[in-house]
Amino acid sequence: MAINLSQNLRLTQSQQLVLTPQLQQAIKLLQLNQLELAAMVSQEMEINPVLEEEMEIPSEVEEEADNEPEKTSPKTAETSLADAHEQQQESREALREMDWSQYCDNRGVSGSSRSGYNDNDDMPAWDYNLSKNPTLADHLLWQLQMTPSLSKLDKHIGEIIIYNINDDGYLDTLVEDIAMESAVSVPEVENILSKIQQFDPVGIASRNLKECILIQMNYLGINNELNTTIINEHLNLLQNKNYKKITRLLKVDEELVLEAMRNILTIDPKPGRQYGQNTTQAITPDVYVFKHDGDWIIVLNEERTPRLSVSRYYRDLADQQKGFNSMTRNY
Repeated sequence: MAINLSQNLRLTQSQQLVLTPQLQQAIKLLQLNQLELAAMVSQEMEINPVLEEEMEIPSEVEEEADNEPEKTSPKTAETSLADAHEQQQESREALREMDWSQYCDNRGVSGSSRSGYNDNDDMPAWDYNLSKNPTLADHLLWQLQMTPSLSKLDKHIGEIIIYNINDDGYLDTLVEDIAMESAVSVPEVENILSKIQQFDPVGIASRNLKECILIQMNYLGINNELNTTIINEHLNLLQNKNYKKITRLLKVDEELVLEAMRNILTIDPKPGRQYGQNTTQAITPDVYVFKHDGDWIIVLNEERTPRLSVSRYYRDLADQQKGFNSMTRNY
């Protein structure tokens, strides 16, 4: 078997799509939303000293600068400095003559309370919790401690109940489990639970939606027979807004049912949400869509888009490349 070896020269034509670094970067930037673009620009500015962000000067500042006099007479400057020095001296004299002990007594603050606590007891000072919003548990525990009719054991049971309330304000555990943990009977736990359910916000620590609504209805004085019957027997129809079927089943006038609905709608089904820790965050759109003369117009939101420019300092250095070595010029 013979093997033939030969060399041939062939010309072929082909097309290839070559993405330059600039084009690759442009495609990458087009896929980013506004927040991602701002984060990427901030990162690039940290590693690239040549880039800097253009800062817009407010028009009010420019107008004030234009209205300022160009020159200040030496006499005016000397007078201003003399007045400022005199005021400073008066302030120092007033501080020396001030009775600081009386000031501290009037303020109710002593020198040893810097740690955030008073000298009289172990309770935090009034300014210790200014920066902290009270949680639902904090609010309920404070009311529990302020209830004089409860014993030490009752307050212990109440603390267990409070720490088992979820963010919506409902009890997340069984009464039997709390009774077992506290080594007391179920009626004792239910007695403490009924007291906590009257705390602010009313209806807290309810075991279900029906109990939550009934407690608030009783507190608001709208627990008439019709409202109570609707909640106890037709809560599902109420949630589905099937008012006509409720009217037919209860055999009452439709206007009475609608009036009952208006009363029930004033009740908060999730009383714990007002003490929730989640804050609402505003959404910044990437584009705005407007309708103008029957046509839809898309406008890019450039309010928070950073505007970059090349630093004037490095531009001047680039113009003076003659005195630099190759490494500096490449940089």
